[in-house]
This record gives sequence, C-alpha cells and structure tokens, in this order.
Amino acid sequence: MALLYRKIVRDAIVAVLSAAGTGFNDRLTASAETYGITPFPLDFSSASVNFAVSHIEPADIEVCQLQAFPAACLYTTDAIDEGDPHSLSFAGKLFANVDFYVRDREGVEASTEDFFDAIEDAALSALNNPANPWPAGVLFQRKSEMQREYLIPLGDGYATRIPIRTLFEIYVN
Repeated sequence: MALLYRKIVRDAIVAVLSAAGTGFNDRLTASAETYGITPFPLDFSSASVNFAVSHIEPADIEVCQLQAFPAACLYTTDAIDEGDPHSLSFAGKLFANVDFYVRDREGVEASTEDFFDAIEDAALSALNNPANPWPAGVLFQRKSEMQREYLIPLGDGYATRIPIRTLFEIYVN
C-alpha cells in the first residue's frame, strides 16, 4: 500500500472547502452583505478554471491552467516525520496551504481589505468548523497562519496572493 498522507490531507481539504452549506462558497455568500462584496464561486472539481491542486509560483499564475479570477491553489509542504510511534509508516506534521489569487482589472482606488477579509473569513471558518469529518489518522490542529502579500500594481489593475498555511498531524500505518 502506498503512503498517501499528503493526498489524504489534500482530498480532505477539498471535501471541506466544497461541502454544501458549510464550505467556502456558502460561507462567502453568507457574509457578502456584511463585507459589502460580490461573492464569487470557486469550482473545486478537477475541470475547474479557478481552482488547482498545485503549487504555483505567484509570478506564473496567469500562464498556468487557472483562467478565471479570483482563484485558489491547494498544496502540501514541509512534511516532518517524527518517527514515534515506530510502528507507523508516517507519524508527524504536515503543512497544507491554500493560496487565493486575486487579479482585478480595476485600480486600488476603492478599499480591497474588506474583499480580502471576506475570502480569509470564508476559508478559515470552513476549515475550522468543528463538525468537519477529517479522515482517521488526520488531526486538524487548528493552527493556521495568514500573511497577506502586498498588492502588485499592474498596467490594468492589481494582483495579490492571500496565503493560508495550516498544520496537520498525521498518523498513517
């Protein structure tokens, strides 16, 4: 049997973010009026043009398969096998990342913070939902780090990345 600890976590995150009623899209729509934004749907299917399970360099976002913005990417990094207990194939920590890319054809004359807050709020509240059915052996630590990047001015608007990095503990036979 293959050691699928990274795939297990990515698949679980896609299931959580796409869940009807509690996922990212529904949470963004529910808070849109409060934030004063227009919600946008992310398509979490494999045929999506605004979501990819891939680690993409921000500078290359427009030359990859993502063709509609806002967009998001999911990937895993920094796996640390702590080796205890020795009877398991993997026992340690894994960081999962969800990066949101915003590319707008308008300038930054209006506030962008409410829009970015709404994205972060929808993603975190979907991930932090205590009713999430994380797979056996996957412990969601609810330790997330968000470090928004600066807006990049473009000739016809701006772009930015909103990264969310979350810690998981994994125990796989």
